[in-house]
Amino acid sequence: MSLTQKQRAAKLQRYRTEQSRIAIERDNYTCRRCGAAGSKPHHVYGKAATWDVTDRRRHEDRERADRQITLCISCHSRCHWALPPISKNEIEDILERVLQEEAC
Repeated sequence: MSLTQKQRAAKLQRYRTEQSRIAIERDNYTCRRCGAAGSKPHHVYGKAATWDVTDRRRHEDRERADRQITLCISCHSRCHWALPPISKNEIEDILERVLQEEAC
């Protein structure tokens, strides 16, 4: 039995919520950029990432906890809407440090 589009969307949302929770707990509810209290997961897609929203496997892959960092509301907003924004390279560097710390 195949899933309907609505069922697939609900399954992805549950997965996304769980992976975001894992990332936020891993980061101890702390913004990985400035150290303030954080509760906003930010997805890090990588330097060469291009995503086809119709490709479910890639969509799930980008939601993994190891592709997210926790940010405070201010830093998260700066990633998306501020001028100048926080650079993708800075965010990728932060994620790399987080994953190295986790591996130790």
